[in-house]
Amino acid sequence: MLEQYKINMAKKYGAKLLKHVELFCFLISDDKDLMVYDDFHNTGNFPFDILHFQSYKREKSMTNKEDFSNKCRENEKLALEGLFQEPVEHIHIQLLNDLSITYEELFEKYLNRKSSSLLSILQLWDAPTKNNDYFLI
Repeated sequence: MLEQYKINMAKKYGAKLLKHVELFCFLISDDKDLMVYDDFHNTGNFPFDILHFQSYKREKSMTNKEDFSNKCRENEKLALEGLFQEPVEHIHIQLLNDLSITYEELFEKYLNRKSSSLLSILQLWDAPTKNNDYFLI
């Protein structure tokens, strides 16, 4: 699906913030996603609707701890994006590694905070303070 088309659709649905447009573009991967969003998640309140759709996609893609760990070992970025249903940047992966968080630990935190973003969950751990710029995330 063309990126510009998804951007235009996000704006049509009422997206005003860039982060909402980006999340919409990430979550809508094909015409079926767009149809599901439109039929079941579009109430006219875009910020609520896109988060509701994200929750739906998280439930739909739910995995178990072992599968998640295996997927992370194959492709960490794709596994994290699949679990959290949000774009994952290199800095998130770097923070995960710097904090020495295991995939199993992350998955357990996720289970307890399913509506939280990856960054929100990572912030539950104490970040190392010397020479970091994580506050810029």
